Amino acid sequence: MMGSLLFEVSPIDSLTYVAVCLSLVAAAVLASYVPALRATMVNPVTAPRAE
Repeated sequence: MMGSLLFEVSPIDSLTYVAVCLSLVAAAVLASYVPALRATMVNPVTAPRAE
């Protein structure tokens, strides 16, 4: 079933699975890092007053 969805990639190609897993991990790390970096730049004393 999976073989019909892949274009010129073997269903048991481990390099493809590793590349996909690494790209998903990189996207998750980036999606977590950017908001955390922005949160560290906020002054905690003035943040509650802004609301």
